[in-house]
Amino acid sequence: MKTSSRYDQESGGWNAKFGEQTRKQRHPLPKLIGLPAINYNGLRWLCDIEGLGERDRPSTSEAHELFLANYPKMFNNPRQQALNLSLNSTQPRKLNFGDGQLLKASETKIPHDKGLFPHWCKGFDVPVSHNISEHLSKLHKHSVITMSAAALLDMRIKSIKRVLRKQPFERKSKENEVLLKHLQYFPEIAEQVSRHVLKELCSVAQLDKCPQEDYTVFGNTGLHLILRGSVMVQSTQAFSPELSREATEVSSPSPSCILEEDELQISEKLTVGQCFGVLSKVEEKEANSKLLSVVSLEPCEFLKISTSDYARVIQIIQAREEEQKLSLAKVCKLFNSWPLLSLKKIAGLIKWRKFPPGQVLVSEGERCEVIGFIKSGECLLRRYINVAHTFPNGRKEQRVKSVMIGRLSPGDSFGEITVLKGLPMPCSVITDTHVQIGTISTLDVHDLDEVTRSLLSQSYSVMDANLTEDEIQKEYIEQEKEKEWVRFKNKVVGNVLHHRGILPGYSKWSRNPSLLEVSEK
Repeated sequence: MKTSSRYDQESGGWNAKFGEQTRKQRHPLPKLIGLPAINYNGLRWLCDIEGLGERDRPSTSEAHELFLANYPKMFNNPRQQALNLSLNSTQPRKLNFGDGQLLKASETKIPHDKGLFPHWCKGFDVPVSHNISEHLSKLHKHSVITMSAAALLDMRIKSIKRVLRKQPFERKSKENEVLLKHLQYFPEIAEQVSRHVLKELCSVAQLDKCPQEDYTVFGNTGLHLILRGSVMVQSTQAFSPELSREATEVSSPSPSCILEEDELQISEKLTVGQCFGVLSKVEEKEANSKLLSVVSLEPCEFLKISTSDYARVIQIIQAREEEQKLSLAKVCKLFNSWPLLSLKKIAGLIKWRKFPPGQVLVSEGERCEVIGFIKSGECLLRRYINVAHTFPNGRKEQRVKSVMIGRLSPGDSFGEITVLKGLPMPCSVITDTHVQIGTISTLDVHDLDEVTRSLLSQSYSVMDANLTEDEIQKEYIEQEKEKEWVRFKNKVVGNVLHHRGILPGYSKWSRNPSLLEVSEK
């Protein structure tokens, strides 16, 4: 017995609610506006061709030829206004599309996603290809996101604020790297300090908030980057110089030249992305002086690097560099058994330089104006000699050849013969790998005290041991013999592999067996 609830009776039951008629009324399909890609009248005509095959019987040859002749006409061409196809009996019959398939002038197209349906977009007239390979390239192609300058600045500010929500001791190294990546795009910060100093400052940067308007912020306490709001500058803006001496000469004028009388001469509004304040505290001025102060125009947020943190970071970096220079001087063979006081004097003169492989540091016969100490990498010592070359016909002639007479590794040095004795270099120095070198210039050596200079000259005289011409000739002969032996071995091994049909690196010879597999065979 079929029962129905009171709710079903009142609402009309299941059929009344989810029946076909109700579904059509409640969920009408959207009307397709515009010229469809397929002419459905022509498709219906093709499907009704007499003699066309079905599942249980194949198509006749006439029906098959008629279908293939009219199949390309199934796709509408939006550029054509009408399709007039004849129906002659002697030729393969064609379709006559009659019923309004053209887009009316008053109708508008439904907006679609331009990435998925570009041919439905307004003003796009390029015909769509039905080759799937052309569309797969668009699927796998990386999309390039273009943003305006304001949107990019807003994105960087949000990323910086997200990192600064944590205290400096809570942040991880990856978060500090994110902060460094974004701060490099603010020229008022990146131009004041070098990249390695800015990387250390990111670990001490913190978020400073201004809760209300008309709030005075003292710029002499540190460097401030505005993350939200705006401020009004009441005095001349200044920044601290860079770490190096050269940068100090190029940087902005020293903040100490700013006077109290100049305070209210400049009134400038600063917004998000701009900076104020200093990294190095202005001497003889209190932290709460109005020298570099600003007044907030609304509640603000700042990225702040305090002057005390900057001084501490600079001190740590300088101590680290001095330790690296001192460790290089200790391992250098030229300064073996030197007292610590003299090593510290030498380490204070070292300057770091890096070179790529294949770089000629100094050529034979030239003057080297620095003493170089290898910290990492290797260099080759080469010298040119005259050798006799014999041709196949027996004729001989003199040629100039380059001979490798030595190799410089970490702890070795070069250039002492020019700096200490004033003589040209007896050989060329060429980098073999990526090399980092500590250098001391000739002027810095002459500025040393008499005791240190005499100690340096004595250390070099003990190590000075240049090769004679006969020794270089013997070294050249040994190198040429070694090269000839290597060429002979390669030729013999190549011939054996060729006759045996072995192709190293291909097929079963592409893998290297282990020692255990070789021993088992």
